Amino acid sequence: IEGGECEVSVLFVDISGYSTFSEARDAGEVFSLVNRYTEAVSAVIQQRGGTVVEFLGDGLMAVFGAPDPLPAHARVAVEAAREVVE
Repeated sequence: IEGGECEVSVLFVDISGYSTFSEARDAGEVFSLVNRYTEAVSAVIQQRGGTVVEFLGDGLMAVFGAPDPLPAHARVAVEAAREVVE
């Protein structure tokens, strides 16, 4: 990927109440949930033209508009966020 500057939209996602949820369950159940969550959220982001940049625990960061230009990247990022919440 070539360096440079461009305008992008960044989406941060995490599971609400994750710490409380994970403290009350065994590691296998938590791992299974996080696995399904990251697959589902990643699919939404990729279908909308975004790029998943980083996973950290239950958190995820995605970029819309890089490395490939994406017209109306802000609108698309908001639509992706709404779909994730649904």
